[in-house]
Amino acid sequence: MRRRIGKLLKKARYLPGVGRIMRPVINHRISKTVDEVTDHFFSHFSLVVATSEQQRQVCYQTRHKVYCEEMQFEPCCADRIEQDDFDAYAISCYITHKATGDCAGTIRLVIPQTSEQVLPLEQVWSEAGHASLSLSSSVGPYCELSRLAIPRRFRRRQSDCQFSAVAGKGDEATFKTLEPGRHFPYLSVALYFLAACLCMQKGIEQVYVMMEPKLARRLKMLGVNFVQIGKPIQYRGIRAPYMLSVDEFQAQIPVSLQRFQQRIMDYLQATYEPALVDALPRLASSFKSQNAA
Repeated sequence: MRRRIGKLLKKARYLPGVGRIMRPVINHRISKTVDEVTDHFFSHFSLVVATSEQQRQVCYQTRHKVYCEEMQFEPCCADRIEQDDFDAYAISCYITHKATGDCAGTIRLVIPQTSEQVLPLEQVWSEAGHASLSLSSSVGPYCELSRLAIPRRFRRRQSDCQFSAVAGKGDEATFKTLEPGRHFPYLSVALYFLAACLCMQKGIEQVYVMMEPKLARRLKMLGVNFVQIGKPIQYRGIRAPYMLSVDEFQAQIPVSLQRFQQRIMDYLQATYEPALVDALPRLASSFKSQNAA
């Protein structure tokens, strides 16, 4: 499908009038492909916002597996729980693999509620000996996306090299397998979109993230342009602090991924809005009252 669309685009580029004629066909085929990928994702995975202590423990255990056992970024704990002070004012969420019930990946939104509460990247920046970062906190509620963790068995195998950068899709047999280790290499995209949808639901206006510059470049190629707000430092490799407004993120999402993002938003609104509406809006009102004081 991807090759066929590429040939159509190339043909439309060089033959006058063909682009206008073929554009509806091309758009239809792209939409069909994305819909197939989206349907397949939701048939094998489910999204979870951790609203209970038991669900939060799933996130902490997954983080321990990835950050402590697999990556060895943090020391292992006897209880196999990876947790820090930022979790006290963070929203955790994760993706569950339906066939096994296992957590396929997790991410958290650290949302300061008072002026004393800082973001993880601010602490890292300070511990590296640099002056304070200039955060655009005056624009409204903000957060940091951190602790993205996908267990090794769900990460893309190095041999699975033939896949679409948009759909995360390889050959049909690989794409449809139920084996967890060979599922979608775009779980990280789903986690970021899940977090972004939560930001949009709850009025978060500015998002920060500490990531590798090469990842920022790849995201820019997809149309999502994070703004670097500090120089790269040594932190689990070379990483730098970045910022993106939620409005800009929404405007920059490629057409090929908008349908996937909208499906995630629809799922959240249908499943979690009643459970979250009482707790999360207080974060925004608390932020505004602190800045008004």
